Formats: sequence, structure tokens, C-alpha cells
Amino acid sequence: MRKIIIWVTLLLVTVVSSQQVYAEMPRLDNQMTIQLSHDNQGQEATPFSVYEISREDYEEALNNKYEMSSEKTNEWLSEIRANKVREVVASSDQKAVFDLPKYSDSQGLNYYVILQSQPDKDELSTQVIYEALPIFLSFENVESDFFEINTKRVSHSSSIYFFKYSSGERQLPLEKAQFVLYRELLDGKREYLMNPKNDSWKSINQLTDAYQFESNKDGLVLIPYLELLPGTYYFEETKAPKGFKITKESQKIPLVVKSDSISGLVMTINAEVLETLKAGQLPQEVIAKGTPRVLNDSIKRPPKKDIPNEEQPKKNVFLPKTGEHMWQFSSVGLALIFIGIIIRKRGKENE
Repeated sequence: MRKIIIWVTLLLVTVVSSQQVYAEMPRLDNQMTIQLSHDNQGQEATPFSVYEISREDYEEALNNKYEMSSEKTNEWLSEIRANKVREVVASSDQKAVFDLPKYSDSQGLNYYVILQSQPDKDELSTQVIYEALPIFLSFENVESDFFEINTKRVSHSSSIYFFKYSSGERQLPLEKAQFVLYRELLDGKREYLMNPKNDSWKSINQLTDAYQFESNKDGLVLIPYLELLPGTYYFEETKAPKGFKITKESQKIPLVVKSDSISGLVMTINAEVLETLKAGQLPQEVIAKGTPRVLNDSIKRPPKKDIPNEEQPKKNVFLPKTGEHMWQFSSVGLALIFIGIIIRKRGKENE
């Protein structure tokens, strides 16, 4: 009996001790294994940065749709001074596998941003061709300790654009301004773009024969996917919006195309570098900024002349003299009465 009591006591002590040790052990389920898949077009390595953010920051970012823009996300991370927790690399097999803590003592559930550190570039021209959109990561309602992510790439393509605005202190976008694009030959002649789809150029006599580019409601003149060789080209305004006139500057707007060993193909209008299209769209921040701008002066209408009031000749208006007319009528009446009395008197005498 005594041996049984001792055995049971040792068993209870062992169980209690094991529970204490288990409680003191670190949480094994705190680590999440992340598999990041990125189509890097066969490049050897694509780096990504991982930032830790709070729940409030996570909700703010989603409300502002920062996941649709790498530039906005980068600026926002700098503003909030987000902590970069690690760098990972998607190798030539297009995958990166790494661990992230699911919880922290300070805020509980962790939230992360995964941002591509360097965009994918063309091997020959080193021009940016693709970029992954930012990934905002939350482990809410995730029971597994394995999380797979596929990046969403957007293409970068060269684009030609500028904005048509009114001149003056309060500049506003102008719609329905029309432009043609031309290049100057060595003999001084001009060739105009006839069709941007097949890149056909021709010397013409009338500007209306060339392809006309038109500004939209944002004042934007956009020519996507037009491949130009390095050189200088010019836009010429052929039709100004209603109420505005074509200026000297808008008759020869320089478009310079350069090949850079680092940045690839670089295009400028009025010496301002143009952004690339992302997923076929011009970034919204570029449209909001509205540059580079080509300005139109409004047509100044001559002021209306004030016509002086000419003095009208005064008309002689004769008002009837009421008292005089009444006297005249009274005299006639008395005379008739008097004549009537005389005639009646004579008539009685004759009887």
C-alpha cells in the first residue's frame, strides 16, 4: 500500500511538472511559414522588403487603396516610419520561403507589408518592364501555419502624354484641343504621323490629313504604345478649345526620346521626364498633378462700348385749359337759351 501511495505521488508530481514546463515553453504556433511566388521572367533574383505595421495602419492603407500603387505605399511607409523586419529574395525558381511571427507581445496579431525592392527590368535595355503590387498581409482567421502568396504584376510601358491647360493664375484643364505629331528631316521638310498603330509617317500639305490627338476632360493628351526611335519630335496644336487661341509655344512642343544605359528609354516633353504606364493606365497621381502642361491663352473680347443717352427733342404738349373751355361752353349755352326765349316771345306776339 505504501508503495502504491509513493507511486501515485510521483506520478502526480511528474504530470504537474510537465504542465509547468509546457507552459513555460515558447509558443510553437507563433511562426507562420510564407511562400511568396513571383514570376520574375527568369531573372536570377528579385528582392522584397517586409515591413511590420499596426492594425490601424493596415486599415488606413486599405481604405486609401495603397495596395494599388507602389509609389504611394513607399511614401506612406516612410511617413509612418514603418519597421523593416527582413529582406527576402525570390530566386530563379520564382519562390521565396520565409517565416514571420504571427503574434507579438505589444499588439497581439501582427500585420505586414511586402513590397518589391527593385522592379523587374529588361536584360538588354535595363528598362523597367514589370513590378509587383504591394501586398498587405493579415493572419486573421488563418488557422494553418502555412501561407501562400502570389504576387500580382503590372506591366510598365513607355507612354507619351502632356496636359492642355488654360494660362493665368487659375489654370484649368481644357478639353477638345487637337494636335499633330511631326519630325523634321535633314532637308528641313516635315513628316507627320498618319497612323500611330502602324507607325506611318508622310509629308503632307494640309495638317488636317495627319492623325489628330485630342485632349480629354482632364486636359490629357495620351499616346500609348507608340514606339519611337531616339530623336526629337514635335507636337503642333491645330485646333484650340472654344474661347481660346493657339499660342506660339503650342505650335512647336518638343518631344525628346533618349536611350539611357541605366533607365532605358527616357522621354521628355518641355524637358520634363514622362512616367510609364502601369497596367495600361497613367498613374492617378500624374493626372492629378497635370504636368507637363501646354497652355492656351483665352481670347480677349473687346469691351462693350457704352452708348450715351441722346437727348430727345422735347415735344410741345398742349394741355387743355379746362376753365376756359367750360366758360366757352357756358356762353354758348346761355346764347342758345336767350335765342330760344326771343323766338318763343315773338311766336306769342304773332298769335
